Amino acid sequence: CLKRFHYMSGFILTCCYNPKYNMEIYTAGTSEEIMVWGGAAFPLNYNYVPKFKFISCKKGVKIIEFIEDCDIIVSCGRDNIVRFFDWNNHYVCVDEIDLGSEIKNAKYIERRLIVSCDDGNIHFIDVNVLQLEKSVQFGKISIFDFQVINNGKYLLMGCSDGNIRLWEMGTKNRAILKGHNKDVIGVGVTDLENNYIISASKDLTIKIWKKDEKSNK
Repeated sequence: CLKRFHYMSGFILTCCYNPKYNMEIYTAGTSEEIMVWGGAAFPLNYNYVPKFKFISCKKGVKIIEFIEDCDIIVSCGRDNIVRFFDWNNHYVCVDEIDLGSEIKNAKYIERRLIVSCDDGNIHFIDVNVLQLEKSVQFGKISIFDFQVINNGKYLLMGCSDGNIRLWEMGTKNRAILKGHNKDVIGVGVTDLENNYIISASKDLTIKIWKKDEKSNK
């Protein structure tokens, strides 16, 4: 352990790193603000100190992402709202999108912010124009984790019904992998060719799934 951060206001639920400007680190959680930690010459100097804080959500923040492409800090609040803060304008909130359901996960992938919600929707947000591009419904389930695989062709999802869903993005083709009996809280791939999928569940099991070469699925 090289450095400890003493966060005195509530519990930390999320953090992210800004490699582009000043090597900043952002932390947030059950309090309403996002804390900016500043330091010099990471990783040579670990003397990070609280630098600044700005208000994000009165109910707290679940997820933070720093988008290098447009210098935007994204926060997913516990009030179901995604907010966008401009690094170049002293962290001012420049826009927000109310998704209307509890946010479960959010990741910046393929130049889009992808957000999963408790109502079974996956939302695609164009961060260049800060607008909701489209939403896709996967039934009355929660989507806890997801990954984009095969060079952006498929979206792999871990769901609250114990199933893994594999969606060929832009089409109606969807596959369901059944094998867990509780929430699937983590999904991923185990090799560069994406021949193996790994899943972790609240049923206390981790499963590895092999691609069926004969059926090309």
